[in-house]
Amino acid sequence: MNDTLLKSYNRSFNGGKSRFARICDNVFSALLLTAALYLLVSRKLHHGAASLFAAMLISASILLTASLLRSLRFNAHIKKLRRETSESILRRRILVSPEVDEVIRSLHRSSSEYPNQAHSEQSATRSFYLLRTEKAITFDDILPIIREALEKGISHIVIYSVSKPAPEAESAVRTVGTTAVEFRLLETIPQIRERFLPDDAEIDSEIKAAFPPAERVSVRVRAERAASKLRTEKHASKYFFAGMGLYALSFFSAYRFYMRFAASAMMFAAMLLFIRKITASSKPKDSRR
Repeated sequence: MNDTLLKSYNRSFNGGKSRFARICDNVFSALLLTAALYLLVSRKLHHGAASLFAAMLISASILLTASLLRSLRFNAHIKKLRRETSESILRRRILVSPEVDEVIRSLHRSSSEYPNQAHSEQSATRSFYLLRTEKAITFDDILPIIREALEKGISHIVIYSVSKPAPEAESAVRTVGTTAVEFRLLETIPQIRERFLPDDAEIDSEIKAAFPPAERVSVRVRAERAASKLRTEKHASKYFFAGMGLYALSFFSAYRFYMRFAASAMMFAAMLLFIRKITASSKPKDSRR
């Protein structure tokens, strides 16, 4: 597995997050977990260094278990992604390839569903149609086919497509005329899969194109981008209400100092953003001639 493909797998598995964002998330989660465990353990041990060591040990065990579970989920995700990508390429090829019609005709010519002596008679009352659509087959899609079959006296219709019929379409065909309608998925036919199924190289190229590697930028630029998102005016109200919530919860917690300190920091950030908004709106706009 090359490095570019592995990066595409990671972007798909992590919802498009970059490596820098994942590292920040993991570090923050580890610190938050260790702090929470320290607060719980310190109530029992009543010793700062021992409580911190126990919290770090428990946190490391939890994070190691989570890493192993993530590795299993990552391998399962790769298999699922490759299977879905393969089926997607297969459906696209079936939709656009003119060779599908010939494959279906050859299947019906060499069909062994009927005895040889009655083959010509059965073929006269049996016909097949190919619907090239990715959406679910509706009754409006098959209505012209049923009308043509009734006019020609065909009693059995086989409709091939890459999509399944809608439930209302399946229920409607049972009550229309005397023609039997049968639906078959093209990707389930062995001859179709053998001819149009992509190989591993094509699947790799499709995954790389769908999940390209993240843009390479410096840590300073990443930090500036993250900070610019946090400095927008819409975050002022979020900081304000979060600070108010923490301040209210501090009355019901034994760690009042820490919660009120965090609440004060959020209220201060909200005040700075509010002042920034007022200052930006009061500045006169540059008039360029």
